[in-house]
Amino acid sequence: MASEAGGSPQRSGKNIVSGSVIPGVPSVDGKTKENVEEKRRREEALLNEMIRLYCRKRHGSRGELCDECRELAAYAHERIEKCPFTQTKTFCSACPVHCYRRQMREKIKEVMRFSGPRMLLSHPLWALKHAAVTLRQKRKQKKQQGGRS
Repeated sequence: MASEAGGSPQRSGKNIVSGSVIPGVPSVDGKTKENVEEKRRREEALLNEMIRLYCRKRHGSRGELCDECRELAAYAHERIEKCPFTQTKTFCSACPVHCYRRQMREKIKEVMRFSGPRMLLSHPLWALKHAAVTLRQKRKQKKQQGGRS
């Protein structure tokens, strides 16, 4: 165990504290690399369900996604994999940087608007959790804005 005064060897060299160098080492906010990867997988699973629901109801697809939705899903998964904010953000809508191309952002918004309310029927826990996190995020933003005035 490293001494407090002498400086921890975990903090020397590469930024091990960030959780990006050694799996299982907590980051500054207590999340590990595995937690971030788990969060990415959950986000991808939710996104898959929303796109699948949209494609089935709007494009009449059964089983496989249509080409348009398959392209959107692949693009969205690429964005999720490359997102540097996964550790701290709640959802893409609350992200400070919108990394989607304009056309794809419009498509994913359409999917979310359509599928979001319908997720209450097919995946009520996911839908309720999303609503709770979104409300919490909006309250936090409102509180921060109110403190500046």
